Amino acid sequence: MIIRKEDIEEQKLYYIPLFKKKLFIHPTQNGYNIGCDARNEALVQKIRLVKHWQTHPFNVIAPNIEWIKQHTQLPTEAYEHLPGDVTLITHIKETSDLAHEVHLGTKIIGIRFPNHWMRTVVSRMGIPIVSTCANRRAEQLMTCIEQAHPDISAVADIIIDEGTKKGCEPIFIDYTTHCNIVTE
Repeated sequence: MIIRKEDIEEQKLYYIPLFKKKLFIHPTQNGYNIGCDARNEALVQKIRLVKHWQTHPFNVIAPNIEWIKQHTQLPTEAYEHLPGDVTLITHIKETSDLAHEVHLGTKIIGIRFPNHWMRTVVSRMGIPIVSTCANRRAEQLMTCIEQAHPDISAVADIIIDEGTKKGCEPIFIDYTTHCNIVTE
């Protein structure tokens, strides 16, 4: 099912609960990501399998700043980057309810709180979502839905189309060691 931002706004009572149970491709500032409820082990595993991404933790869009404070070990100075077009690499707290498949036992994740309307959707969901590029490892960033890998689009129950995106490489700031700025 392909939908647009307007569809979500018009029928949020239908789509918001649906996103909690499904895999979906969604837009970001730079491209398209695939996501799901980051607490759902089976859905996160599906993303791992289709992306052939078995060794690295996933990134998560947080539903709000309070969730980040409750579930991660981000230092105070990291919050100056939020919201923004950046991924903050951090340790999660032992009490976090994220699926093991998100962090693979490392207790490290990438936190996103983007300056994009999808942040409002995630906030309305009230849960964290996995948000990882909708391509296989070492493939080009997906900047329009026509570029979707057939295997990835086949597992996505919903595709949110926002047209062509700019395709800039993301910025990562690693708070697990010293503050290191890394680009992919």
